[in-house]
Amino acid sequence: MNKDSELVKHVFENIEQILKDANVPERWYSIGRSTEMTNCIDFVNNEWIIYYVEKGNKLGIETFPKDKYNAAALSYIRKFINDKEKVNELPKVYSKNKK
Repeated sequence: MNKDSELVKHVFENIEQILKDANVPERWYSIGRSTEMTNCIDFVNNEWIIYYVEKGNKLGIETFPKDKYNAAALSYIRKFINDKEKVNELPKVYSKNKK
């Protein structure tokens, strides 16, 4: 597995864990794939992309450069967790010091 694949996998796993810990229903989000009637986050063409899928159309598209994974993750998480204080207390999604 290359470094980008490891990073993407780690970021996706952490986002999913944060959403599960916050009791966000799994049917509300889609991580790493496009699913109808959900908010999605994916890593495509070396950038993070966040969008909502309705009738096959991607709406409200946000993109972030590859190195802005924490900003992308927080933007995605904020779609589900509206408590600003709670979001600000979240750990960084990925730290280069972790393996």
